[in-house]
Amino acid sequence: MKIVKKVSIKRIFKELKQKYLERLLLFQTGNFYEAFFEDAKNYSRVIGINYFVRKVDGFKVPAVRMPSQRITSCLRKLTKAGYKIVLFNNKNGKLHACIYESKK
Repeated sequence: MKIVKKVSIKRIFKELKQKYLERLLLFQTGNFYEAFFEDAKNYSRVIGINYFVRKVDGFKVPAVRMPSQRITSCLRKLTKAGYKIVLFNNKNGKLHACIYESKK
């Protein structure tokens, strides 16, 4: 039997946000990418989609969800608007980060 440790998304987001202060954070969850808190509001404004309120670790927080197949066009819009983005995915139990920013 495999024991799975429950991980707090809120805690992980806070820790990663401290490491990547001036970047939008996007997390891959299955076939979607998600953003939370202020990142979700910025993402929603630039991309032109509404954010929703999601319960995360017992708290209601702003969130957005984007299908994986649309992420390339979203990254283009975000970097064109001057944002730097970090995409996170979980492969083999390890969190991997890919950083995107506009070319100067």
